[in-house]
Amino acid sequence: MPHQPRLERMISFRVTDEEYQQLKELSERANARSMSDIARTAMQHWLRHGSTVAPDNLQVKVLELEKRIAELSAQLDRLAAFEQH
Repeated sequence: MPHQPRLERMISFRVTDEEYQQLKELSERANARSMSDIARTAMQHWLRHGSTVAPDNLQVKVLELEKRIAELSAQLDRLAAFEQH
């Protein structure tokens, strides 16, 4: 198992009720340990790749990806059903 650096610093910020609910739902869909993990993952992505996606567009991109995943899942289900016959 790779060595994980110890998390020593804490950042705190306020969000709206709507933002909180969205972050909570995203955390649940992603099976994250916590909302902090999701926020840290987003921050790490932005630090590595720059903020090439504006925050408003990020939600659109996530929704597009979720739609594509659902479509692929449906296709896999159809293929599995086809193989069983």
